[in-house]
Amino acid sequence: MRIAGLKDPRLLIARIRNGFADDLLATTVMACQTPVLVCPSMNTEMLHNPLVQENLRALDAQERFSVLSPDAGELACGVIGEGRLPDPPEIIAALRKALTPQELQGVRVTVSAGPTQEDLDPVRFLSNRSTGTMGFELARVLAERGAHVTLIAGPVHRETPAGVTRVDVRTAQEMSNAVNAAWSESDAVIMSAAVADYRPAQQAAEKIKKGDEDRSIALERTSDILAELGARDDRDEKLLIGFAAETGQVVERAQDKLLRKGLDWIIANDVSGAQIGFGTGENAGTLIGRAGEIIQLERMPKPGFAETIIDHLSDALRSVR
Repeated sequence: MRIAGLKDPRLLIARIRNGFADDLLATTVMACQTPVLVCPSMNTEMLHNPLVQENLRALDAQERFSVLSPDAGELACGVIGEGRLPDPPEIIAALRKALTPQELQGVRVTVSAGPTQEDLDPVRFLSNRSTGTMGFELARVLAERGAHVTLIAGPVHRETPAGVTRVDVRTAQEMSNAVNAAWSESDAVIMSAAVADYRPAQQAAEKIKKGDEDRSIALERTSDILAELGARDDRDEKLLIGFAAETGQVVERAQDKLLRKGLDWIIANDVSGAQIGFGTGENAGTLIGRAGEIIQLERMPKPGFAETIIDHLSDALRSVR
């Protein structure tokens, strides 16, 4: 859409930075107090001109303005380099953050998501039905509200939320190593991953061939990541949040897990049905706190479910900043 009377848009950044209100768009920006997202798109040499960079830094330093860095690729002028307008999903994600109160600014949160895979032989592994959706949505919501988020993801095929640092892992041991590595730089840890409790005691070097006889598999325990975190010397300096996927006595078992592992909060899910939980688009559950809080979380799509969880945990997250 072309706005009548709009001056050369390449000059817009400089005009806004210097307070010029000499066309409709610049006047609107000057007259309003709403958040503004700036998406610069131009030739690479122009983008890296020191004067352009100075203007962009000046706008980005203003609380009201956010600057989305351009992508790299082939530009309209034929040059390959930085300056492309980001794809619409990236712009939409940046808009969501610009329009969201930054209540968690400065809070460092590590979120785990997805399943793990425990190898039996070179072609087979033990795993579970987790898709990682819940953890990815939590990471998205936290980042949109200003938190610095590290997402430790099991083997899932999902886009990384905007503004989130992602660490990919596959096994329970790799998950444990990554979470423990992130611990010292985290104010809060949310363990939403469905980490395997057991792995094959022995991994065959070659594919196990089919025979006529029955077979059994010896299993051994994996690391209990939540329990290990809860027992650390600096545990009281952090906020520790877990998930409990149960098929019966959901609240009671979640309360027991919270106490045994020294958690601050736990989200309990009933995964016995096919309508919510693993592999579905919706979730429901109960948020349980160490001080005895029991909050029912109504069934809803997982993006909204993640928003609701963070709404309830926002005060606790800010308290450890």
